[in-house]
Amino acid sequence: MAISLPLPANGEITDAEFTAQFTALLEGQGLITPSQQKNYRSNVTQALKSFDPHHPAILLVALSGNVQTKFISSAAAESLVDRATQLLSSAEWSDIGAGLAVLIGRRVSEILLSCCEPCSNGSILFRDPSKKALELGVKGGKLL
Repeated sequence: MAISLPLPANGEITDAEFTAQFTALLEGQGLITPSQQKNYRSNVTQALKSFDPHHPAILLVALSGNVQTKFISSAAAESLVDRATQLLSSAEWSDIGAGLAVLIGRRVSEILLSCCEPCSNGSILFRDPSKKALELGVKGGKLL
């Protein structure tokens, strides 16, 4: 998406007007939520910083840290881990892959493209993953 807005400088447009037009442009493209707008806002923030590292519009365009960060409660995290653990006992390969992805924090594609074997009780050794060598529960031949 190309952005065509006048820079908020030299009285052409105020910082608030620039921000309102930019937000309207994003929303007009169907980018409504902060997570959908995040990369575009970050790009415009970096462009403004290249003109003036302390430009007042930066604070209006950039998302605040509390908007960008998403937290889940400890109860929700525990429920997620419980469900992922249950998926490991499934007869469906897709359920097992989803459970592993949640529990070890790897992409499903990396899990599905990797060769793995049991290493010890409660650990799996991944060989030839799509990105880099990955061992779960074992590092440098030593059990973690």
